[in-house]
Amino acid sequence: MYVETVRWRRESFVEELFNVPAPYIKELGDAIYPEHYLGTSDKSGLPFYLIRVREQNYSQANKRLSVEHIRQYHVMRLEEKERNLREITLNTGQWQDEIIQIFDLKGINPFSVKEFANWFKATVDIDANYYPVLYHKILMVNTPLIFKSSLPSLLGIIAKNWIDRRVLHILGSTSKAEYKQLLLHHSFGGGGENTPLTKAYGGKKEVLKQVVVVIAPPSFSSSSSL
Repeated sequence: MYVETVRWRRESFVEELFNVPAPYIKELGDAIYPEHYLGTSDKSGLPFYLIRVREQNYSQANKRLSVEHIRQYHVMRLEEKERNLREITLNTGQWQDEIIQIFDLKGINPFSVKEFANWFKATVDIDANYYPVLYHKILMVNTPLIFKSSLPSLLGIIAKNWIDRRVLHILGSTSKAEYKQLLLHHSFGGGGENTPLTKAYGGKKEVLKQVVVVIAPPSFSSSSSL
């Protein structure tokens, strides 16, 4: 896989992407697909990235960016995350090579679900094939109940594989209390008020109301780790 990744990076001109004479790709991508860096966990040191789907402007993306441009922008974003991991490692002395990616689906409608799924499928093969160990967890939070069962199929085979491997979790607004506590304790630095996720969602109480594990095997217990 390493040889294949190096070959792909060379053929795709990954190192040159930030210097190509088309800076509008980065600028437009940042405007169309805003993403928020939430800092690092106070327990594990893992960096958190948050994408609110309601902030994504998919209609403008379809008008202004080709599929290839969208994929190039996605690579730029992944490379920035890789560089940030190196900075965190150098600054803290604690080796970090994984991130937690959060997608907030609050307020999403059927049309937006389809657009989100199409964007996800257009880029996810890059993540899976060429950045396979980048994601510690991918959390889709505030998923409306009506989309819970259909979303894995819409997201495609790679997403289903990630769900089976417990990399991708689809989260809703109702579940068992131990799932809530495990999510906070194991993934977000001990469940305190000062973790990036609790800050982003207005405190621990608000997180407990909004973010819970919906997909979990029957054997998942209070001694398990996400």
